[in-house]
Amino acid sequence: MLSPRDIIGVMESHYIHLTPEQADMLHKEHEPRILDPSTQKIYVAVAADVYERIKEFLADADEQASWQILADRGRAAFLRANRPAT
Repeated sequence: MLSPRDIIGVMESHYIHLTPEQADMLHKEHEPRILDPSTQKIYVAVAADVYERIKEFLADADEQASWQILADRGRAAFLRANRPAT
């Protein structure tokens, strides 16, 4: 059976630890891009809470439905934010 320390070690093994300079850059950029030097592939870093909110759209096989859900949620958020004061 795994101890709590073992479980934390396994969980942390799935993280890439940034240097202080990289972390500083990550916090300063609005849409930080990460380059994999071995493949030249570029990734966009997003906070885990943001990823959790958009994950359902990424997994949805029906792209049109995803865009409609996104549009509906965006419209609802806009209306909430711009509701006249009562």
